[in-house]
Amino acid sequence: GVALTHDGQYVILAETYRNRLLRYRIATDGTVGPREVWAETAIPSGPDGMAFAENGDLYVAHHGGGTVDIFAPDGSLAGTIDIPGKSVTNCAFGGPKRTTLVITECDTGSLYSVELDVAGLPLHDGFSR
Repeated sequence: GVALTHDGQYVILAETYRNRLLRYRIATDGTVGPREVWAETAIPSGPDGMAFAENGDLYVAHHGGGTVDIFAPDGSLAGTIDIPGKSVTNCAFGGPKRTTLVITECDTGSLYSVELDVAGLPLHDGFSR
């Protein structure tokens, strides 16, 4: 998974089988700076697809963990959402107010949704609004 922070200053990269989230600063010319370990996930497996909320929290599908992990802007684990099945692969915000977190899971072959009190960042779809 790959996600851009709300301010566009960093890109976060999921390193699934190393159980960590990497952060790279994006320079004004578009180049990326050196890699830093921003957060680590519990074993087994690790982070996969992810989506930022408007408050700066990062929602991360924990492949092999059966959860969506929530990381605060400082990289600390702020919470988890339990999902049936262990192979959680992705999550994205949707719905009219972007407060529905939609989650994919491979073991059960299911699509789950959770209503949250926070909205997700709009996707970078290339259209001006």
